[in-house]
Order: sequence, then structure tokens, then C-alpha cells
Amino acid sequence: MFKEPVEVPSALEMFQDDTCARFFVNKLGNGMEQLLLRIAWDNLHQSNIEAFFTDSGAEAKRRWQPDYLKWRWQNQLCHLPDEVASLRFSTLYSRSIGAVAMWPDSGLVYSWRNVTSNLVERTAILSNGLTRFTLQSSDDPALRDSELVIENDIYMLMAQAWFLQSSRICNATVDEDTIVTIAMLLSLRGTIEGWCPALDESVPPIFLFVYPPPMTVAEYGLWDEVPPYFWSFDETGQYQMSEDEHKLWGLPVLKPKKSGIRVQSWPAHVYKSLRAWQTARGFDPTTSYWAQTLGYPELTIVEPEDQACVEVSEETNVVDSYGKKFKKGLRRLWGFK
Repeated sequence: MFKEPVEVPSALEMFQDDTCARFFVNKLGNGMEQLLLRIAWDNLHQSNIEAFFTDSGAEAKRRWQPDYLKWRWQNQLCHLPDEVASLRFSTLYSRSIGAVAMWPDSGLVYSWRNVTSNLVERTAILSNGLTRFTLQSSDDPALRDSELVIENDIYMLMAQAWFLQSSRICNATVDEDTIVTIAMLLSLRGTIEGWCPALDESVPPIFLFVYPPPMTVAEYGLWDEVPPYFWSFDETGQYQMSEDEHKLWGLPVLKPKKSGIRVQSWPAHVYKSLRAWQTARGFDPTTSYWAQTLGYPELTIVEPEDQACVEVSEETNVVDSYGKKFKKGLRRLWGFK
């Protein structure tokens, strides 16, 4: 790794976060930061969403059925407490004060990505929120019977943005280890079985469009009730393939899958190490400069008087405000025809 002998601080000195951080920054440079974020992530503590609230265990059991977040529409969702329904995946929370910081309205907090094959390539995120993938033409027999998996990584984007500016946010609010993110993982899975006419190089480009993911717990519950994607020959996504066209071209049916909702937190020593690294890199911990150099936006701190802006009010009925729109289709709810 090193071309010349390297003088390493003593073991005792390396136990000090600032000394250790300065050493690796000087010797390895900026390339260590993705590894640092990965190590921070690996210290993750996960718990059920019930743990975020202050109810006693007995009361929680009375309020929520054991399989509550399996989301059977006709049973659980109609009893969804507002305090759960309104939780947003783009917001940081503290049990003591509620919302702490949130992804800025002008930023894009989600990213659909292909994780298993070269069947499709993400080519654009349109202004209306649709993510467009382009089917790759090929006569490679290896692509026959290939599985296509599209995943959403909002849980990772939010956590990394938080890691990179935790000192700035908690300098103004509460201790870092009391902060949690609300996480979920969504995926679309399908297999091209046998010969697929759509892969022929003589066929015009075929596009896969995926709708924006749900941004609240309430929306998450209904995400897989209506197909959250469509195929099209139109690169703008204005015209969708009919079911007959879909079958004619041998395109896979993608099945939506939800991983469940978890509350994520990290211990205090993770933030202590991140702050030491940030300082060794020459960034002011009270600013968002470190995050911005790595392509993350400055998270918006939620002031106490702004809490109502990120929570559903007590007067809001989740079934009325969301369920009625759902019956017309999630596409209409998202603003697409």
C-alpha cells in the first residue's frame, strides 16, 4: 500500500480518535471516506417501530397487533395511529422532541437502481419523479432466464447524509445517539424466461419506468397494491404498454417486495469517530461542507415551531386522506395519468 516506510504513532496514541484520524487522512487521503461510512453503518442498531414510542409494552400490545406492519389493508391500516402514519423516511427523529432534521424539499432523497444484471441501465430521473431504465438489446444467451432486481436505497442515502453532518445538527438540537432514521427497503423482482423478443437488437428501445417510492409509513402500506412500474416505447413515459404488448414482447412481470419498517440508530462512539475524521480533514463540524463535498445536500433542521409541518395533524384521518386516493390508483395519487 505504501511505497516508503511509514512512521505509525504508538498504539496508545492510536487509541485517541483525533490521532488515528489524522494518521489515516494524511496517509490514505480522501479515498477512505466511503469505507469510513460503511464501517459507521455496520454499527447499526435496529428495532421495531414500536420501540420509537414511549408506550409501555402492555399498552403497545393492546394498540398494535403483533403483525401490525404486515399491512393487511382491510384490517390494520384503518387503525393506523397518526403518530405512526405520518413518519417520513426523509426525516430524522428523536423520541424526546420529534422531528429533528429533514432532507431539503429541493433535493431527491431516493434512487432506484438495478442490482443484479445488465438487463437494464438507469438512464434518467424525469422531472415528474419517474425513474427511467433502458432495456439493453443483446443476443447474449446468458441474458435468457436472467433475474432483474430493482431496489430503492433511500435508507442508505438518508443515513449517510446524517453521518456527514451529525455534529452540525446535534450542535443545535440533541445528542447524536438519540437520533433515529425510519428505514425501509423496496424491490421489484422479475425473470426473463427463455426467448425474449424485446432483447432483439432490431427492436426499438424499450424503457422501464418506476414510480417514486412512498415517503411516509402510511404510503408504504399501500405501495404494492398497484404495480409501481410500467414498460413503454416512449422515452418520456407518456404512453404505457398494454398488457397484451407486455406479453407479446416477453417482458418480465416485476413483483414488488417490502422488507418491513425498522428504526435505525447508532451508538455515541460512531459519531465521536466521525467528528474526529471530519476535523482531521479540515472541515468545520458545525457546517455541512463535508457532506456537500461528497454530493449530499444540507439537511434542514426542524425548529420546534415547525413540527406541525412534518407531522400529520390529529384531525387528519389516514383512511379518508390517503385511502380514497388509493382507490383511484397510486399513479393518480403520485400525479401521473
